[in-house]
Amino acid sequence: IYVCITYLSFNSQLLTMIAIYDDIINDLQNDGGISVYWENLKKKIEDEIETKSYNGKNINRDRNTYLSFHRYSNFNCKIESKHIFHSSYYRISKHPYSKNVVTVHDFVYEYHTKGLKGLVHILQKRNAVLNADRIICISENTKKDLLRFYPQIAEKTIKVIYHGVSEDFFQINNQKQSTEKSPSSKNIIFIGKRGGYKNFQIVIDSLEELQAYNLVLVGGGKLSKSEKNKLKHIRYKHYKGISNAELNTLYNNSCALIYPSFYEGFGLPIIESLKAGCPVICHNGSSTSEIGSQYVLKGDITTNFIIKSLNRLEDQKFRQKIIIEGIKYASNFTWDKTAKETLNLYTELWEEFQ
Repeated sequence: IYVCITYLSFNSQLLTMIAIYDDIINDLQNDGGISVYWENLKKKIEDEIETKSYNGKNINRDRNTYLSFHRYSNFNCKIESKHIFHSSYYRISKHPYSKNVVTVHDFVYEYHTKGLKGLVHILQKRNAVLNADRIICISENTKKDLLRFYPQIAEKTIKVIYHGVSEDFFQINNQKQSTEKSPSSKNIIFIGKRGGYKNFQIVIDSLEELQAYNLVLVGGGKLSKSEKNKLKHIRYKHYKGISNAELNTLYNNSCALIYPSFYEGFGLPIIESLKAGCPVICHNGSSTSEIGSQYVLKGDITTNFIIKSLNRLEDQKFRQKIIIEGIKYASNFTWDKTAKETLNLYTELWEEFQ
């Protein structure tokens, strides 16, 4: 999708800034953190400034060819005027009138993915970041990883802009009712993919020792036969394709979100859960420690740590404190703020371009 943005400059002279948004992520996946980021960013920007959109499929009629080839190629902009190009997934424009903005979400492929798939992704990302005029990192940890893998990048071109969190997440019951009594539910939430560094097995091991708890799985694809076999001693439900409203209800009806992943670029469920008044247990490294700050229970992810954390949450004074503070903290993460900081970055780059 091409988005043409017109706005009034700081000196009150009419200035036309054209930003081309490459919507390739919507062809690659139906959900996920990057999709949430991209759709909310676009929506907020469109709410603030005049936009004009064009469907990218008009350029490439053969969708299969578009996905198999063009997702890895440079974007061919045919606008004969200065513009800012921002891709949803590591593509750039080599057009002489383009200035490229790239959002870097994480380095999962560099750390955890082997083989041809990982190599192709890494090469595509490398091409994008080394040709970017500005780079948005979604956390300080992602920025640190970026400079580790690409120390030649000038730090002044990098801007950390956190994700926002949807207004769909909030505490349903009033604070006094939900924090002064024992947790109304023994549900534990686990969100997203379950393989490898996500540490799903540790959650299973923990709940096998804590028979009083139920496991609520959200997303992450269909359960395999192996996973179902591992879960046979645990009471669980698996929710797929649910709305934000439904997820918010699950947060509100649970005593904790366990987010044991060793590596995340941001960790959006952490903020969603805190905003809904559901305490979070997570790893003390990567961006999860950064995003959760002091408002989560974090440590080296082991069965023992998870069990101790759940036992701490049985203390109602402690639980009440962490819920109240977590809600207040999570309110700082808004998509309005994300959009504003992104537009400021566009403006700075555009003024240099003039």
